[in-house]
Amino acid sequence: MAIWLGHACGNGDLTMQPDLPPKSRLEAPLGARMVRQMFGASMASLAMRIAGMGSTFGLGVVLARVLGPRDYGIYGLVISIVALTMNIALLGIPQLAVRELAVLSSRGQWQRVNALWHSFARATLIASLATAAVTIIVAAIVPAPDHGRLPGWATGAVLGIFLTRSSLQAAALRGLGALSRGQFMDLCGRPFAALAVCALCLLLHMKLDVNHALSIQLLVAAVAALVSGHWLRQVVAVGASADRMKAPHGSAQPLRDATLDRVQTQWWRASLPLGLVDIMRQLDGTYGLILIGTMAVATDVGVYRVALSCIALVAMPTNIAHVVMAPGVAKLYRKGDKAALQKLLTSVSLAISALSLAMLGGLVIIGKFAVMLVFGGAYAQAWVPLVLLCAGQMLYSLFGMGPILLAMCGEERALTAIYAISLTCGILLALLLGHAFGMVGVVGGQMLSGFMVGCLSDARARAKLGVASAFFTRAVRPAVV
Repeated sequence: MAIWLGHACGNGDLTMQPDLPPKSRLEAPLGARMVRQMFGASMASLAMRIAGMGSTFGLGVVLARVLGPRDYGIYGLVISIVALTMNIALLGIPQLAVRELAVLSSRGQWQRVNALWHSFARATLIASLATAAVTIIVAAIVPAPDHGRLPGWATGAVLGIFLTRSSLQAAALRGLGALSRGQFMDLCGRPFAALAVCALCLLLHMKLDVNHALSIQLLVAAVAALVSGHWLRQVVAVGASADRMKAPHGSAQPLRDATLDRVQTQWWRASLPLGLVDIMRQLDGTYGLILIGTMAVATDVGVYRVALSCIALVAMPTNIAHVVMAPGVAKLYRKGDKAALQKLLTSVSLAISALSLAMLGGLVIIGKFAVMLVFGGAYAQAWVPLVLLCAGQMLYSLFGMGPILLAMCGEERALTAIYAISLTCGILLALLLGHAFGMVGVVGGQMLSGFMVGCLSDARARAKLGVASAFFTRAVRPAVV
């Protein structure tokens, strides 16, 4: 599920972690300034991430108490499917946009930045409209939990269009160097705004049901897309203005060249593999909820949604450790300092394993009381899947930074294969156990997929990188750097 890796590097987007400058730059004064800027950006990103997770959890508590288990389950199912369709509609373009727009803007080719942006925007708009139409058609055909009509699909489909646009704009902002603005909306802006609007509705004694909750999300996403679009136009305008001032008088910049033509006509080849990884990562976090929605009643979906909200908080220290340590892993690997890298990996694995074990013990002892206290007695059954999910998180934590290590050290293809294998095995087991044991059986499948991601990542790192991500394993060959 997404807890194991999907949120470890910025909402599932590994490009949220900027590439480290070359060693020669690190030794220069300019490099030192870059390091300080990267550290500041990382701390700002961390603060926004924590604020966003707190707002998301708070929004979940409010909606769970107001809607009740059945309607909250329907809301959670719609949101999960919308997130999945959004990743499909993005076509893997955000990571490509970060890379290509960063290169073009660093060269001062702002007309080409604008042309490439519009090419990406058109493709994702067409894809988001198509996925929205498919979503509405499927919702009209497939029966919902309790074999009734599932409300909110039209709103959810339109929500997916705005979320796709906002996510692409955020990626473009990051590629153009506006890191804080490129992260703000996705990490904390939208969750906090949605929480604030829901709280205002309750204070004004306004009715809040599934359609209203989804409409609030739609309103917030539309505003986020408008604001992000304004920021993007500002950044491009400022860059283009500075470029015109530097250019000699009368030397017009050509709008197109062979390099840009190649990027614009062949970007599918680069973006689609990235999109496949994003889809698998999102599916890893949503297939449990979707399966429960097709197998059980909507009440069970709402209970499971509460368990997922809680496990996101439990996993937050692990995710923060991954975000903070990922640049250091990349730096040590590029330097070829195998001993220091192994020491870092072992320390992180020990720390997050011990913390996950402590949290598991706490949930076993007081978890049921805490769930009932925060979400209400109607969600008491969430305690069992929550404990199992926490056990799965602990198993994943044993392997430390395995997936992040592969992503930071050029093993993206291997990581993609690991996700595909783990996800397939997890879904098959969830289907098998889900029919026999219901919600608890589906959790078993997600535990397996998380464990396999960690275990296979550690095995790949030991075999190809010469380091072990888990504190209890050892590398099998020297590192190849």
